[in-house]
Amino acid sequence: MKILTLVCSLALSFSLMAANTLTPDQKLLKGARLSDLVGVQTALEAGAQINAQDEYGMTALMISVNHSQVGMVQLLLDRAADVNLSNTHGSTALMMASYNGHLEILGMLLNRGAFVNAQSKSGMSSLMFAAYSAKLPAVQMLVSHEARTDLVDKNNMTALDYAKKSKAKDIVDYLLSL
Repeated sequence: MKILTLVCSLALSFSLMAANTLTPDQKLLKGARLSDLVGVQTALEAGAQINAQDEYGMTALMISVNHSQVGMVQLLLDRAADVNLSNTHGSTALMMASYNGHLEILGMLLNRGAFVNAQSKSGMSSLMFAAYSAKLPAVQMLVSHEARTDLVDKNNMTALDYAKKSKAKDIVDYLLSL
């Protein structure tokens, strides 16, 4: 039992030491991954760069969008997070919000100047992501913000093609009605 207690104590000490060696940028990204609003605020107050990126190019904003953390997205936008940065795949926060179909976050990003027609390295746009994931309200919101329906990706597919591939008849009908 004493050995187990000692091992647990050492593991906890090592864990705490490791946490204390994180840079403010790393703490920011970790806080975003854990949906820890206080941790993110603390990291920013400690000097974390609002647009710090991890090894995959993910920012705290992108991570928060993926986790549908409205409050954290708002905090990061209020601190001037760049809505148009892309990760190593060329995906932006708007593309991620479009895929998730989170209308409140989509609106927040669009109102902060997110490029509605940006394309990832594979050529996919936010509209294509929303069509592929069968999120009609997101498709409608993007179109109302001038998303282009004629963009093609590297596979020569449009948002309409992605809607067909996903068997999203409502999106197919909507896009054909434009």
